[in-house]
Amino acid sequence: MNSIDSTLSTIKEYLASFDTYYLIGHIDPDADCLGSALALGHYLERNGKGVRYFNEGPFDRTEIRDLEPIFLQRIDSAWKRSDPQPAVLILDCSGPERVGDDLAADLAGLPLAVIDHHPVLAEYDYPAYVDSTAPACALLVQRVIEFSGSVPDAYEAGYLFLGFATDTGFFRHLESTGHTSVAGAARLMEAGASPRETYHRIFGGQSFVSRKLLGRILDRMESHFDGQLLITYQTRADIEELGHDARDSSTVYEMLLGVSGVRAIAFLRDDEDGNCVGSLRSVDETDVSVIANLFGGGGHRRAAGFLTKQARRQVKRIILSELAHQLESK
Repeated sequence: MNSIDSTLSTIKEYLASFDTYYLIGHIDPDADCLGSALALGHYLERNGKGVRYFNEGPFDRTEIRDLEPIFLQRIDSAWKRSDPQPAVLILDCSGPERVGDDLAADLAGLPLAVIDHHPVLAEYDYPAYVDSTAPACALLVQRVIEFSGSVPDAYEAGYLFLGFATDTGFFRHLESTGHTSVAGAARLMEAGASPRETYHRIFGGQSFVSRKLLGRILDRMESHFDGQLLITYQTRADIEELGHDARDSSTVYEMLLGVSGVRAIAFLRDDEDGNCVGSLRSVDETDVSVIANLFGGGGHRRAAGFLTKQARRQVKRIILSELAHQLESK
């Protein structure tokens, strides 16, 4: 048995060892995070398990806003006592440090496992299926289901395809080596996933105010290192005036990355708690994950994010300083 099969066997055994599973994702979730949880939870329920879903939010993105009622923000201590054999599975991040302080505290005393596709910097002492070469956590969940001798049903396939499409920019971010991922996506289509419906969920139905906010964000765009880095931001006042429905991060990334000569972008957002949320993207070998790691976040070389209590202006200075050697040396 190779190492991947051994890891999958460990996760398969973990998913068979308990009666109730608490599925938890990272704060500021995207469709890969939530779609992976919903698909895996549905699969577990098909196999007689009890499932509860948790995420601290916020659920600002258009494609996930309708999912908010499914996810709870805290684990009631009474459930930990009354639910038969509860255990935790964290999806799309490598441990409790990114699920939010309240949920992380609620996990105390519960068995824990992880499924994640982000590079892991620290050692962990719990079962973990981590593959940083996978473009989406959803594909890892798909592998778990298929390794267990099953296939996703139409409900699971739809949410897994949504997660895959979100994290790959609808295939745009895949290299030629991503053919196995595309093959997995094809199997999801066979099971009932619709690319047309998924595309409309992600990119359609945008509100009038979202276009107004997009205009503001583009107007604030700054160019650095001879156009190799673009930085822009969104303020708390924007959301207070226009509302959470105005958020459309995917279009921001697409438009900034499409500018000639750009190698990396940074989109900074002030949240309602006074934190700064950062999203970093690159189009070449510029490694934005090292920046996210400085703020306690994570991600991949070309796509990473973080949440920090540091002020946005200070965050901007750090980004410029840390990216200087990467962008000026090539």
